[in-house]
Amino acid sequence: MSPASDGSPTDPAPAIGRARRAVAQSPDAPEPLFRLCALLLRQGDASANALLPRLEAFRHYAAGWLHLGEALFAARQIEGAAVAFARAQAAEPGNAAGHFGQGRCLRERGRLQEAATAFEQAATLQPRFAQAWFALGLVRDDLRDAGAADAYGRALDADPTLHEAALNLGIARQETGDLDGALDAYGRALRTRPEALGRIAHALSSSPTGCLFLDPADLHRALLDRA
Repeated sequence: MSPASDGSPTDPAPAIGRARRAVAQSPDAPEPLFRLCALLLRQGDASANALLPRLEAFRHYAAGWLHLGEALFAARQIEGAAVAFARAQAAEPGNAAGHFGQGRCLRERGRLQEAATAFEQAATLQPRFAQAWFALGLVRDDLRDAGAADAYGRALDADPTLHEAALNLGIARQETGDLDGALDAYGRALRTRPEALGRIAHALSSSPTGCLFLDPADLHRALLDRA
């Protein structure tokens, strides 16, 4: 018996079965229908396509469109995901997750400036939305925008455990010539994830604004000394 067929957590069949029963019991309820459609999409099950027209009856169900957008994005159906996230935005304009989803789709399609605007909108609506700030930093990096460092810093303010934001903040500061600020950020990254020392050493040594530590232990001590 394969691990995926024994009802274990990795087996989606029980969840799909429960969702089908919920739809049969409450055919006019939006939540079971969106949940079933999302589960089928994540499994690449073509029967999801037959359900999509039924969702049109629930244009104002923002949570369902967000869930559907995530499933379509995971299935690499980016155009469909963009439509679902747009529906979520239309249903609930103040929902930061809809703007965030749109930003991810726009970045995937190479529309970087529009993606930056969408991430900015998400972060403005929800200032503690760390992933929105982090994504904004990534897009600003793509655009060679010096504001990337500010976005990474705001991501860290919202979630001090966000290791990649600390690492990217160090790199962004280095690129602007702020080595002292970069070392502070690298210190935060190292405290969050000690195994990042190699990446930090490479970043420091590969930039014109950097420094070389011949002994990794010296770099480790120097960064941890930066409170």
